Amino acid sequence: MTDSLDVFAEQLRARFAGQLDSCSVSHGMVTLEIPPAHLGSVCLALRAEQEFAFAQLTDLCGVDYRSEEHTSELQSHVRISYAVFCLK
Repeated sequence: MTDSLDVFAEQLRARFAGQLDSCSVSHGMVTLEIPPAHLGSVCLALRAEQEFAFAQLTDLCGVDYRSEEHTSELQSHVRISYAVFCLK
């Protein structure tokens, strides 16, 4: 399964080049870190484009860093499980 997840992660990196902070495979899941400015367009593409055709977003979380370096910076993380990828 790891090989297919790695291939899928590469497809995501290629399609969303310049729109992701990161795309990683860990614990049997592909995790995308998407800056707030691109969150809407990436999620819409994952749902609408036939190559992906996702039916469900399983996890969306935001973090508000309260420090001088990251004052009120919001990071959105979209975590999509492999099971959802299989639901085309």
